[in-house]
Amino acid sequence: MNTLRIDFAPRRTKPLWWALLCVGLVLAALLALRIHQLSTALDAARARGSALERQNALRTQPVNEPARALTKAQIAAINKAVVALNTPWPDLLAALERARPDGVALLRLEPRPAQNTLRIVAEAEKTAALFALAEALQRDPHFSNVAPAGQEVADTEQGRRNRLSLDATWK
Repeated sequence: MNTLRIDFAPRRTKPLWWALLCVGLVLAALLALRIHQLSTALDAARARGSALERQNALRTQPVNEPARALTKAQIAAINKAVVALNTPWPDLLAALERARPDGVALLRLEPRPAQNTLRIVAEAEKTAALFALAEALQRDPHFSNVAPAGQEVADTEQGRRNRLSLDATWK
């Protein structure tokens, strides 16, 4: 019969294999660390690149083209509108209310801002009330050079009414 040799003691591996295994594990760990560092650097570079692209896009956006030159007619219209908007309406209307006697109706106000004048069309039953309005406006500190511009008699539903147009210069 043949003898069978049974050895329950583990075989001893050579130290060279252990050294190679340890070196391989260290190299794998270093490689994983380097990959992680490069990945982080790549993400940071992409973020900087996208920020630079946004800044570049802002810089290269088309600038609104400069306003075209206005014509003389447009300039004149703008200046006319500015003068009209600068009419001192609160003061003028308050002065007209103070000067208006009972029985007088103000029908129309036509400003002429370029001349600082106001055409006032008023209506009353009696002409004396209209002339009282003209005198009160002349005394008011907001107006000067109050002068009649026209007078007419109109037949209305309320009866015969007198209309007076006044030109007044505001201060």
